[in-house]
Amino acid sequence: MPPKPIPPELLALRRHNVMALFLRWRLHEIAQGLPGEDRAFAARLGITGAQWSRVKSGTPVGSKLARQFEQACEVDPGWLDQAHDQPGAPAAWPDIPGSEPASPAALASALGLSAQAGPDGPTTLLVRADDDSMRDLGILDGNLLLVDPALVAEPGDIVLVRLDDEYRIRQLCLQDGQLRLLAANPAFAAIVPPEGQPWPIWGVVTSVIRRLR
Repeated sequence: MPPKPIPPELLALRRHNVMALFLRWRLHEIAQGLPGEDRAFAARLGITGAQWSRVKSGTPVGSKLARQFEQACEVDPGWLDQAHDQPGAPAAWPDIPGSEPASPAALASALGLSAQAGPDGPTTLLVRADDDSMRDLGILDGNLLLVDPALVAEPGDIVLVRLDDEYRIRQLCLQDGQLRLLAANPAFAAIVPPEGQPWPIWGVVTSVIRRLR
C-alpha cells in the first residue's frame, strides 16, 4: 500500500516552521559575530547544503525528515507540525544552546559608553539616535534609547546592529525566509546583509527618552 499523501497545508506549515528554526539559530549565531551561513545550519540538521537549498525553495519535508530536523534543533517531536502564534516568530521559540550574549561591559566599551549605564540597571545601555531613520516608529534624531544586550532579538524588535563598523538602529524582520533590517522612514532603504558577512546584533531597544521642551 503506498504511503498516505501529506496534506499540502501540513507541508506548508512544516516549511514555515523550519524557516522559523533557521531564523532563531541564525540570530544566535549573529549575536556571536558569526555569519550564520546556510551551510552551517544544514550541517546541524544533518543534510547537505544542496538539500537545505531545496527545502528553502519549497521541496516538501516528509515526516521522517521533519522528525530529524526536530531532533537536531532540540524541539519536541511534532513541533514542526504545529501552528505557532506569529508568522516568522513562533510563540514556543526553542532554546539553541551554545550562545550567550556579549557582556554589557564589552558592548559599552565598544560603543564608547563605558561611563553611561541605563536607568534600568547595569545591563542596559544608553545610546543616542543620530538620524531620522526610525521616525515613523517614534524614534527621532537625538533621542536617547535604552538598549538591552541581554535580550535575544526576535522579528519585529527594534535592534542596535553593527554593519561595516557603523552602529544603526533598525527593525528586524523576516521576509520570504530572509532577514532584513527595515527603517521607519521611506528615505532609508532596507538592509539585507550579504551571505557570510558577520552581522552582530548588539541589543534590543526597549525604551525611548526624549525632551518635550
